[in-house]
Amino acid sequence: MFKKILVATDLGDVSTQAVAVAAQLAREHESSLCVLHVIVDPMTQPWSAEAYGIDFPRLIEDTQRDALAQLKRLVASIKPALPIVRTEVLVGVPASEMVRYAHEQSIDLIVVGTHGRGPVRRAFLGSVADRVLREAPCPVLIVRNVAGASGLLDAA
Repeated sequence: MFKKILVATDLGDVSTQAVAVAAQLAREHESSLCVLHVIVDPMTQPWSAEAYGIDFPRLIEDTQRDALAQLKRLVASIKPALPIVRTEVLVGVPASEMVRYAHEQSIDLIVVGTHGRGPVRRAFLGSVADRVLREAPCPVLIVRNVAGASGLLDAA
């Protein structure tokens, strides 16, 4: 049923759990897996107007390189290894980039972690998972933070 699975990660603990769930689903459905990280473009941040002398293109390039290295380590920790795993690092608004990528790549399932913030905090801060859930072109599986679930991937 799910031939192309996308899992988005902010490279935190909750995302690691989402990657483990997505890897298990990919294994069960014999699916390809794409592990995606989206870097927020620093030039779109309010502080960027006051950040004189910062080489933004270089900052983005360095951040992308570091994120890709972290994704590769995360993928290497999936045991047993999956036959088809891609890693992608994009720059933009996380929810928008995830939805756009899912459209462009004909993704069958998006897996995303959530921190489980309360409704008041979510109303002020927004939620990437909520927005993806509303806008995605395919089913979305939300993985909540589960205490003690960090052992789902090989400790690397």
